[in-house]
Amino acid sequence: MEATTVIMATLMGISLAAASGFRVFLPPFLLSLAARLDIVWFLELDLVGTQFEFFTSTLAIVVLGIATVAEFAGFYAPWIDNALDSIATPASILAGIAMTAIVLEGTDPIIQWAIAIVAGGGVAATIQSATVRLVA
Repeated sequence: MEATTVIMATLMGISLAAASGFRVFLPPFLLSLAARLDIVWFLELDLVGTQFEFFTSTLAIVVLGIATVAEFAGFYAPWIDNALDSIATPASILAGIAMTAIVLEGTDPIIQWAIAIVAGGGVAATIQSATVRLVA
């Protein structure tokens, strides 16, 4: 990957990680659709033969779609929303790390995972911790 592509992928990964701090399942769902339909014109998301190949499978898209709808529907039922909030923090951190690593696929693995864990996970954790409601 050339330097411009790495910078764009890093910015895209951090942005998706921040978005997953607000909604856990929507950014991975949109990224899996974008990778499957190849609509990200500035980034080559060719995941065939990589460790993230499952991310573009039909099963992954359907499961992420159902989880996205359930997350939005659960927002309107208070007890479901509280249950989702309890699992949202670790799930958003994992989603932020995974999406940043996915868009950086093809770079040096040390750079890929360092940026994914520090920047992707850190941004997702920051946004999620700022938006979580504490119930006393």
